[in-house]
Amino acid sequence: MPDLLIRPATPDDIPAVAQRLAAMVQAMEQMGGFRAAPFATVVDLFQTRIRERLARDTFCYQVAALDDGIVGVTEASIIEMGGVFEPRWILHIHGIYVDESVRRQGIGQQLMESALAWGREHGCDLAELNVLVNNPARHLYEQTGFQMYQYQMSRPIIL
Repeated sequence: MPDLLIRPATPDDIPAVAQRLAAMVQAMEQMGGFRAAPFATVVDLFQTRIRERLARDTFCYQVAALDDGIVGVTEASIIEMGGVFEPRWILHIHGIYVDESVRRQGIGQQLMESALAWGREHGCDLAELNVLVNNPARHLYEQTGFQMYQYQMSRPIIL
């Protein structure tokens, strides 16, 4: 594989990042997640969100780039716990997406490690993420040290 570069996303990267995050949402639907809005709508929503958040120091957008362009992305943010809990900063991984054509080559792991390093640099002492039960990326998360610590349960309220 050519040299992979993991770097912070720039404003010029917003369309590529939004496309990949929208593809992730579509893939989540196929794995049993919620039904996604139309692809173009999701892309537009992500572009707006990324544009608003890119310059904030509590949000992390990273890209994995090969010679021929972006092949993966990460979206993460810092959550400040407080109130009834001891103060702490938690890195929340909103999403990691790697193009299908380059999966299983370690790119997802490198994106994850880079996001975790970013969180450490910003004072986080814990990382968390949500993953669908049927998502094969669950194995990546377990390999990088994530463990199940909480169940989220749901049920229809209209029967």
